[in-house]
Amino acid sequence: MRRIAGYGLQVFVILVICISLVALSGQPAYANGDAEKQAAIERAHEAIEALPEFPDITAEHRPQVEEARRLVDAAYEAGATRLDLCIKVVELEMIEEKLDKFIDEEEDVALPPTGGFAIPLGFAAGLIFTGAGVVLARHNRKNQ
Repeated sequence: MRRIAGYGLQVFVILVICISLVALSGQPAYANGDAEKQAAIERAHEAIEALPEFPDITAEHRPQVEEARRLVDAAYEAGATRLDLCIKVVELEMIEEKLDKFIDEEEDVALPPTGGFAIPLGFAAGLIFTGAGVVLARHNRKNQ
């Protein structure tokens, strides 16, 4: 099983549920003789297994992840259930969630900085006016 940082308990619980359901049925969920469905499930599994490890996923892997999602959706259309795809779908969903965070971070970086030069320029203008006020006040005291 792949090492997925931060999701250990969630993956473990889903794995136990999948194993329990397979044990109760006596056979894997996809072993019902439907060759097209089984082939679609295997293609989806292979696409997910071809992805890099969870900690190594970057925004550059988005096309691979989208292809894996397309194959998972094709498996669902062929009649596969979530149980058929089991832990692999959970891995894909966690990777997609991580990629969504990359998108959020990229959007945050693209925002203009708040304040920019306005804060230092405002501070400088305040200093200039204060200095001018002090100079005028001293000048008025001398003239009185």
